[in-house]
Amino acid sequence: MKHSQTVRVETPQDVAGLEHLYAQRPEGAKAWEFVQSLRENATVWTPELSILVENAQGSILAHTVAVRCWIDSFPALVIVSVAGSHEKALPAVQHLIEKARNKARQTASPLCLLAHASTDFEPKFYETLGFEQARFEGIKTTLDVPRHQFLALNLNTDFELAPGTAIFSPEFGAEDDDDF
Repeated sequence: MKHSQTVRVETPQDVAGLEHLYAQRPEGAKAWEFVQSLRENATVWTPELSILVENAQGSILAHTVAVRCWIDSFPALVIVSVAGSHEKALPAVQHLIEKARNKARQTASPLCLLAHASTDFEPKFYETLGFEQARFEGIKTTLDVPRHQFLALNLNTDFELAPGTAIFSPEFGAEDDDDF
């Protein structure tokens, strides 16, 4: 018997449940602290792209969030966190991609979604969703991420992705955060 799940945008009432979810993963406290620091940065935080999956009892099973970044001067988004098992997180990431795609289409603008694969969510997880290595699109990063783990997805195929260097907010600790 399959249990009912809901995929939806996070609300302020979800913070305690999200903190509990992050506490379940290795280095979860550090990941939660990072998400919280981004939440406080109104320049990059995108509340409509903080997506969770909950069961019928209201327990949060998975979470993902994307924030604003730039590729040189072009706006982009980056997935900064995925919590929960692959099976549970997949619908949240798919929902985030669809919401971001709709935003790109509505504004008739190019938009790229970046991701940093990790040991929890390897490149194959993102590749099943259409991501490819960002370097194939001419996109570089100053973050300490292996090239095969820095991925990109074109959210509006009416436009080609702009090559350049991804610029992240200071919370990322990147060398280029002075340009922010």
